[in-house]
Amino acid sequence: MTPHSYLQITRRCLIFVRNNLIDNSDELMADDSLKAFVAAHAQIIHSEHPPAAAAADAADAAAKAAAAAAAAAAFAAAAAAAAAAAAAAAAAAAAAAAAAAAAAAAAAAAAAAATAAAAAAAAAADDAAAAATAAAAADAAAETAAAAAAAADAADAAAAMLMLQQLKQQCRSQHALLLD
Repeated sequence: MTPHSYLQITRRCLIFVRNNLIDNSDELMADDSLKAFVAAHAQIIHSEHPPAAAAADAADAAAKAAAAAAAAAAFAAAAAAAAAAAAAAAAAAAAAAAAAAAAAAAAAAAAAAATAAAAAAAAAADDAAAAATAAAAADAAAETAAAAAAAADAADAAAAMLMLQQLKQQCRSQHALLLD
């Protein structure tokens, strides 16, 4: 007999007992032979075909193994989620480091631009000083030219006076000759 046959027989016996207990409860409760039959049949099922209990144990073990596998899968999923979170945190840290490096490069570029501006301002100051020096030299040259022009005018005046004196002397000489 197969385990299925034993289960069918047991089911029919239990249905029979249930129906008779409902209909003739007083008589059946007093019938020790029926109780002995049910107990003996149960003993036969357990003694002659123990694989049913083994199958139940195997099913229980399989359920426990499935639960353990589910717990392991949940743990693996949690570990994967933690690893993903750690990777995301590492990526965020790398992005922050890149942003800090970019900010440092921008600060260095700004410092270089400020240095170049300071150098340009210094060069402009030097150019202004040179222009002031050139203007002073031009003023000095103009003053020198004015002095030279004044000297030339004085020389012309002196020459004119000399010519005038000579003319006066000649006139006097001519006048003296005329008087003689």
